[in-house]
Amino acid sequence: MSRPPAPSSQPDHCDPSAWTSEAPLLHVEAGRGRFANGKSASTNPTAPLGSGVDSSCRTGDSPSTRFSLGRLSARIDAGAPPSRPTAPQPGSGSPTWGASASPPLGSNLNPTVGIHREHAARTAAGEAGVAVAKGDAEPPLRIALLTSEAVPFAKTGGLADVAGALPNALNRLGQRATVILPCHRSAWKAGVPIRATGITAQVPVGTALVNADFLEAVVPDRDPSHPGTRFILIDQPAFFDRRSLYGEHGSDYRDNAERFLFFTRAALAAIQELDLKPDLIHCNDWQTGLVPVHLREPLGSSWSQVACLLTIHNMAYQGSFPASDFRLTGLPPWLFDYRGVEAYGRFNFLKAGLVFADAISTVSPTYAREIQTPEFGCGLDGLLRHRAGDLFGIVNGIDPAQWNPAIDPHLAQTYDRDTVLEGKAVCKAFLQRRASLPERPEVPLFGAVGRLDPQKGWDLLARVLPNFLAHHDVQLVVLGEGQPRYHELLDHLASDHPHKVRAFLEFSNALAHQIEAGVDFFLMPSLYEPCGLNQLYSMIYGAVPIVRATGGLADTVIDATPDALAQDQATGLVFRDATPEALAHALERALDLFHQPHLLHRLIRSAMSRDWSWDRSARDYVALYRRLAYRRRASRTASATMLDPPSRLA
Repeated sequence: MSRPPAPSSQPDHCDPSAWTSEAPLLHVEAGRGRFANGKSASTNPTAPLGSGVDSSCRTGDSPSTRFSLGRLSARIDAGAPPSRPTAPQPGSGSPTWGASASPPLGSNLNPTVGIHREHAARTAAGEAGVAVAKGDAEPPLRIALLTSEAVPFAKTGGLADVAGALPNALNRLGQRATVILPCHRSAWKAGVPIRATGITAQVPVGTALVNADFLEAVVPDRDPSHPGTRFILIDQPAFFDRRSLYGEHGSDYRDNAERFLFFTRAALAAIQELDLKPDLIHCNDWQTGLVPVHLREPLGSSWSQVACLLTIHNMAYQGSFPASDFRLTGLPPWLFDYRGVEAYGRFNFLKAGLVFADAISTVSPTYAREIQTPEFGCGLDGLLRHRAGDLFGIVNGIDPAQWNPAIDPHLAQTYDRDTVLEGKAVCKAFLQRRASLPERPEVPLFGAVGRLDPQKGWDLLARVLPNFLAHHDVQLVVLGEGQPRYHELLDHLASDHPHKVRAFLEFSNALAHQIEAGVDFFLMPSLYEPCGLNQLYSMIYGAVPIVRATGGLADTVIDATPDALAQDQATGLVFRDATPEALAHALERALDLFHQPHLLHRLIRSAMSRDWSWDRSARDYVALYRRLAYRRRASRTASATMLDPPSRLA
């Protein structure tokens, strides 16, 4: 589908410990607002980097003085000619560190940090006096899921998989989930019909009014009896008609603050103008971090019953911008404060969301605990410890329509839990041929897929693999691309061991599936891993994951101890210390296991029996959604307190 023609430095003045004691509440409700300014954004698609709006966005009156009560956006009459044809067309910020804190909402509920997959989600809902979702046991929730990327329209990482699959699973449970995301250039190539709604809003960004067209598409579900999921795409070519989502040539787009401030306000305008009436808005990562701020300050009573959840997919990406960019928001100036949206002298989108959201979730219970420590909190651990009562962890799921060895079209032979030995033997031989390695079923075959990056444990692998390959009769297949030094490492290993090593320095979805099906062991020694998906794929495909006990890896992989093997609970090999010695020992354990085929087969069958589908994760999310919606309705009167300027909070 093609688009129709277009008519850190860290000042140390901000102490993370400032929020370890009692602090003023930031529960904010306020009036509804309108910006009235005749200026509009440039729509020149050839404008230089960072010029998505006029330079006047950064000059003129203070944005805070231009705010008056009213609605967020101006609606264009639905009968007016849309700026995109109504007929279907053929077809994060860089790692930064900040600081501060926030008080928990509803602290009397005292939730346990982390919703575990089996029981804690049900406990969470029960504490609030609401039932856990069981499809049609409760009235359906209306959920607006806001994200900067979602499959099939745009993807740079795992967030897109979550945002594409979770809403479908929620709707299969009887909820009413709608996804809102920017209309990136890649959306027009997704193969999904996109149509104009005929509704447009003018969205304030600094002193300019920027046009937002609301487009929509329906993505079919894997269940043909399900009508699919509605996606609302925010179209503004000056901001989103670009080669990439967040930057090019290793650098972020210089106007990312403007781009995602615009998306924040346009998404809220779409919710109003399309009459979605959500019970809860589910925000994802820094790109949506300003949404919770706008829900409480200064839009006010029209949002007072709407709960807000912010999910952190990776703490290292925070959307940290110069303090001067805060002027673009039109928010009261006192919000730029260590108790608000400021972190280490900079305007921090993620921190804003962490302060103002009703609750925070991460993509695994262990990661929810880890980010409360200096090692993993990326400078915001003080804030996260302060909000521990509102911090939860829910493990991601996988889409069985895409990742299922019984129906996978990429495999040389499909198989299931009962035919895994025969099926994997065929797939292993196919992979060895594809990798130009000798076909040797008696040799352990190791694999790795993903970014070649220190986070993924490649510094550990660089120190362990040369000796391991030199002293053992094994094979290794790697798929991925990343830092040049790891490309060089793999080139050297393949040159030194041409009959043992093959590296595909690229990305191929088909080959990724073939590696999971063909290898005996999958390497994932991450230094940190908020959730991780490849270990889930590996277990489903009968490849034994070798993982470090961090984040979602610790929550999903059960180590093959003698007791766990005897009880059919083991699903992989786990090591704890991020040292070459610990990884080398895990690899030696893998060799021992490979030469005990009865134990290896028992472990594989145990791993393949686990349910990691999104349907299961969605039930945990629904339980949390219901809790937050209940709490928001119950506390809206008590929490309707305006935030005073810091001078009056001293």
